[in-house]
Amino acid sequence: MADAKKQPQKITGVAQVGPETAKGGAANKATLPSLNTLTLPYTLPSQGVPYGGAIPGGNVVLSPMRGEQEEALAGTGTGPHTARTVRHVIKGLVNLNGFPFEKLLLSDFVALVLNVMAFSYDPNVSVSVSCPECKKRNQYDTEVGKIPCDVLTEEKFKDASTYQVELPVSKVVIAFRPLTLEDTDAIEKFAQRHQPEADAKGSRPELTFGIAKAITHVNGKTVEEFGGLVPLRHWLREMTGRDLAALRKAMNDAESGYDLSPEIECVHCGHTFEVRLPEAGEFFRGKTAAPRSS
Repeated sequence: MADAKKQPQKITGVAQVGPETAKGGAANKATLPSLNTLTLPYTLPSQGVPYGGAIPGGNVVLSPMRGEQEEALAGTGTGPHTARTVRHVIKGLVNLNGFPFEKLLLSDFVALVLNVMAFSYDPNVSVSVSCPECKKRNQYDTEVGKIPCDVLTEEKFKDASTYQVELPVSKVVIAFRPLTLEDTDAIEKFAQRHQPEADAKGSRPELTFGIAKAITHVNGKTVEEFGGLVPLRHWLREMTGRDLAALRKAMNDAESGYDLSPEIECVHCGHTFEVRLPEAGEFFRGKTAAPRSS
């Protein structure tokens, strides 16, 4: 009887040599095509004026979002976690010439979020909102490049009157500065420490703390001369609504950057009202959403 045909021996962990590899070694694998990368020069609304020459002219370089960043943003909702994730993503996509990211003005950071989004996907911004007068829906469509943006100049930055206000009721003169990302970290930590108090009272104590962080002088004396932020915040809690409104308006007016509350006219009744554009995380959410399964 003829011998049974011998089966090739299988050796675990060693590649089998087939006819396609016997001639010239390992089989060639297809190479994925290279992905072109682009960068975009961008000038910050502050033009680098507050940074002491560390960002000359406010000129930085943006890189676009990639799949890796979309993964990081996937599933984010609202609140501190989303804010931290967006900051981490933007930090990795912006070349600040070595300037510390957390020292950026908050207004410059918002500008970076908008322009990274526009560069990565498209510049369109769309908001559907109800008119407070007739309650009918209005569609507000614009582009990032068309959103009003105030630019900071050397003259404006050096003008002390830009950063101080006399309150209408108390006649107190308050000097202040624009907030930075570092300040927002401190405000977030304050909110976390006072969460039990906020939950019990249904309040948001970080609102007055945020204002206190921006104040540098009261009637010509430094905040430190009054004992620091703690007594200053309690003092702000006693301030009248009219004075607080004047202080907030002065702070907003002194800010450079994008106006995220443009006014529109209702197409149904003609009433003029403000539209609040999406927060930083919301700008990305619609662009990075995963496709729905059928």
